[in-house]
Amino acid sequence: SFARFAQVMTTTNTPVVYGCLFGKDRTGIATSLLLNMLDVHDEYIAADYAKTTHHIQPLAELFRDLLDHHRESTEEELFQHFSVSHESVMVAFLEYLRAHPENAEAENQLARPLQAMFETYREPLKARLLTR
Repeated sequence: SFARFAQVMTTTNTPVVYGCLFGKDRTGIATSLLLNMLDVHDEYIAADYAKTTHHIQPLAELFRDLLDHHRESTEEELFQHFSVSHESVMVAFLEYLRAHPENAEAENQLARPLQAMFETYREPLKARLLTR
């Protein structure tokens, strides 16, 4: 699905809006992959990712329905779990992708398709999204 996302970002002629429930998991990964392909430094990607925590806090009331499915957690614990975006998590994710780009081991099935995606879409994304 991330390769399809990169393809859409490369080929579409219209604005693209994407997101997920809290804006930090699938959205954060998709955004970090795009920014990574555009050669944005990890520190900026991680700082941008961490902004989710600040922006999601005022919306806590909207997520009370999640408690019905997670009765073992308090409301505060649940909201903190789903809403806090740590820079260190994003930095570790990006470092992992770079450290294991061609590893064929079963536990690393994510890295090979991502490496191929980077090779396929990096230059078209730069041509489409960057101005010189």
